[in-house]
This record gives sequence, structure tokens and C-alpha cells, in this order.
Amino acid sequence: MNVQVILGLPLEIGMKFINKDIYDIKIIETFPLSKQKKSIQSLEKNPYILRIRETDNNSLELLVSYF
Repeated sequence: MNVQVILGLPLEIGMKFINKDIYDIKIIETFPLSKQKKSIQSLEKNPYILRIRETDNNSLELLVSYF
């Protein structure tokens, strides 16, 4: 599977396409600057996948952001 096809999807949906038996997944969260002072609870519950990086053959880093 080309992991780039999940780029831009909500994390919850994108994770359904990743075979967790093959990949170790590390999720890195980021928040919009305008919302950093607000509580996380007021942000969208499901972040979107902004960037995917293959760190080796069996590991992925997903950069996600809350909107």
C-alpha cells in the first residue's frame, strides 16, 4: 500500500488503511497557533493527517493537526 493515499484524511479514517501488523506508528500532534490558548477539548476531536514520514521499512511518523 502507498501510505501517501491517507494524506489529508482524518486520523481515525486513515488508521483503518494502515496495516498495524506491518508498521509501528508514531503520532506527532500539532495545534493551530490561533487555538493554542484555547483548551484542547474545544478543538475538533479527530485530527487530520498533514504529513507522513517513513522512518524505516517498518515505521511511520504521522504529523496530525487539530482544526
